[in-house]
Amino acid sequence: MMEAVGDTTTISEAMPRTTEGVREPRWPAAMAFVAGWLLPATTARRTQHVPLAYAWLVHLIAALIIVALIILLVAWSEAGGHLYDIDRVFLKFELIVDEIAEELTSPPYGETAAVLAVALSIEAAFLVLALLVMPWGARDEPLRASFRNALRQTWLRTVQIIPCVFIVGSFAVIVNQRGGVFSYLEYGIPMIVEAGFAAALWLLWGLLRAVGASRAVPPIERPPMCEACGYNLTTIPMDSRCPECGIAVAVSLGPDARAGTPWNRRQNVGCWRAWWQCSVTAFHCPGELGRQVRVISPVTDHRVFLALHLPVIFLIGAAGIMALYVAIEGFDELAEEPTFVSIAAPILGIACVGGAVLFALFAALIVGVIESLRCKRNLLPGAIQVACYLAGFLAVWVLFGAISSVTMVVLSDTHWFYSLEILTGIDQYVLGTWLWLLTNAVWGIWYFVLVARGTAGTKYANR
Repeated sequence: MMEAVGDTTTISEAMPRTTEGVREPRWPAAMAFVAGWLLPATTARRTQHVPLAYAWLVHLIAALIIVALIILLVAWSEAGGHLYDIDRVFLKFELIVDEIAEELTSPPYGETAAVLAVALSIEAAFLVLALLVMPWGARDEPLRASFRNALRQTWLRTVQIIPCVFIVGSFAVIVNQRGGVFSYLEYGIPMIVEAGFAAALWLLWGLLRAVGASRAVPPIERPPMCEACGYNLTTIPMDSRCPECGIAVAVSLGPDARAGTPWNRRQNVGCWRAWWQCSVTAFHCPGELGRQVRVISPVTDHRVFLALHLPVIFLIGAAGIMALYVAIEGFDELAEEPTFVSIAAPILGIACVGGAVLFALFAALIVGVIESLRCKRNLLPGAIQVACYLAGFLAVWVLFGAISSVTMVVLSDTHWFYSLEILTGIDQYVLGTWLWLLTNAVWGIWYFVLVARGTAGTKYANR
């Protein structure tokens, strides 16, 4: 067995270390098929060395398996949904494959061009998704390194789509062919849609777990800077002041500088008090919160802070769609629609949770990249922390969206909206929809401004 690397480094020491200093064995890219969909974070830590070419190869193989699985599910459905009749299912499978091959190889090759266009669109979507989740796992490193990590894990996570397609597709075939209690209660299609939303949320969870996994990041040597103005404090004594702005050097380099947010210190501060202080500071003084955030040291507390708000956002979204239904149809109709309450409400709740997480990532990406290019250092770690600490703002925004949607429905039938319809020539319900979109767009812009102000406070971080 190989004993050393060089003269003094043992093979265990040659294993990659995460930013927390934990040694991890190296796994080949193919292990993503075995453990990637169950242990996304562990798989990510042990495949961080995998070249992008190998990760894309795993992505390609997984995509081909997904296509084959979809064809097999179609064949199963056309065979009557009888799983025990394997020969009939595979005969249908061969017929479908032959039909597809004939269409792709027959002139004028329009189907081939369409398939290529779809494939290129999917690849572009994976690149966009990698960009979107890049802030989640960003460290104090070059921007390209953060993107490579996100792209690698996004490609490797393609394997997680395989069980999702199998489970949701099998359930759809069974409901479609067998019916039973699902058909009688008219739960079939809504439950399939709900299963699809739940699978999408599971995919997002696995992707974020993988991208955000701890990994080996070479430290970047930077001169100590003034927290207020960015002046180089290399030769300045600790007990003096910054020659540029006059702030005490100890404020920037002392032991109490960048002590972390109250949520980072919640064991000492108390969870409730730390939550309140972070929520209020992020909303009222985001720049002050940004000056507390640690950019160089790897932290994950902000992810917990965001996760704590997701159940609240789910409940608001689920209750909001029921309130909207009551505003449109009346309470009596809601009581007579158990399907709506049990299916549509969870679906919208899941959609609100996914939307909140994705919007936080989007804001952190845009703000973080702009500030990084301006300051010539990776500020994505600071941007995503500020975005997560604004989770309370996101929850209030979802609540506002639910209340405003009900309000617009109620007001759309009033004389005021009818007068606006006569004045503008636009249908009163269309006017209500546009007003709802515009008022919620203000909240989105407001969120971006808060994230930008908070991220600006991280640009001279020494820790």
